Amino acid sequence: MTSTRLSLQQQLQRQSLQSPKRMQEPPMHATAKRQQLEKDRMIRVFDAKARTIGVDKDALDVQKEEKERLALVNKQRDYFLDAQLNATDQHAVYLAQQVQDQNYAIAKDTNLYRDRFQKANSAREWDLNNPAHLREDLPARIGDDDPRCGPSSMQKFYGEDLDARDRKKRQQELQKQWLDQQMEEKNMIDWLEKSRSHQLQDRNEELNFRSKNINDLIKAQKTTETKATAEFNKALAAQKGREKMKQRKQDTLDNFEEIRNWLDSDLLTENPMSTLNVNDPSRFKQYHMKGIPPEAKQAVLNEQACQRDDLRKRREQEAIDDAVHALALNHLASQSLAREAELEEKKQAAVKLLCEDWEHQATVAATNRTRLNETYTNVISDEWWSKFNTTSR
Repeated sequence: MTSTRLSLQQQLQRQSLQSPKRMQEPPMHATAKRQQLEKDRMIRVFDAKARTIGVDKDALDVQKEEKERLALVNKQRDYFLDAQLNATDQHAVYLAQQVQDQNYAIAKDTNLYRDRFQKANSAREWDLNNPAHLREDLPARIGDDDPRCGPSSMQKFYGEDLDARDRKKRQQELQKQWLDQQMEEKNMIDWLEKSRSHQLQDRNEELNFRSKNINDLIKAQKTTETKATAEFNKALAAQKGREKMKQRKQDTLDNFEEIRNWLDSDLLTENPMSTLNVNDPSRFKQYHMKGIPPEAKQAVLNEQACQRDDLRKRREQEAIDDAVHALALNHLASQSLAREAELEEKKQAAVKLLCEDWEHQATVAATNRTRLNETYTNVISDEWWSKFNTTSR
């Protein structure tokens, strides 16, 4: 921050050098201005440090310190977040281990309770499922007064069951005991399940609370970082804006100075004296003036007049050549027409001779055909027709 404050102070000092009061000072003379610029350039050129760097080292140092500070802050934040994550993971592992230990203890107590109070031989179905019931059962008869002997034993002949009421009462008491035992077991199981669910809920609430705290801490850290980044970007944008305004002012001054130099230069004022060569006055330096001297201008005009005369003479000669060429073309056309007429006469004569030859050939052919018809006659008479249908062969 100290480096940033120093850089801002330097920028304010630079801006004060370009204040409106300073801008309103009368401009220096062109020669003095060039001399001052040359001195400043010599200072920059002969300063090895400025020549090799060529940029604003203070601003670069400030940016480097800001980047290092941001990198350190990010590194510290990452270290803090990693430490928080490690602590959270360790606590989560510890809570999971506690839950596992509690589940193990509950399972152990359940198994111990079952071993003590829920043995197989205490179940009401034990008599039906006892594998040794044949060995443990009483014999068919243990005496003459055995109450199990009924009328079929031919030992006791009762007319009624005298122990039915007591037996029913004992059965009801035994059933009540079984129901009480089952209700007690069910209540115990419900209490254990509720206790376990309450413990799990408490652990989950604790984990959620710790997670919320960590998320709030991370969110606050991100908010702080975002705010710091926004402030830095805002300060950097303001700095760039000031630098851009400064550069724009400097460019405007340079443009005004360049325009003034061009307006006062020998090129635009067309100073003829600037075109003379010191060693050879007859030589003309064209790059020192936009215009040309009067003698050069007169020479250009004379050259243009000569070019016009040459153009007029060339056009006259071209007209004469065109006329001669037209006469030659007319002569050739008349000769070609006469040649075509002669060829047409020869063609008509040849056609006439050909027609006469064709007529002679037609007359000869007709004469030969008549002579052949008269010589070779083969007329079919009635005798030839009478030969048909006279035999079966």
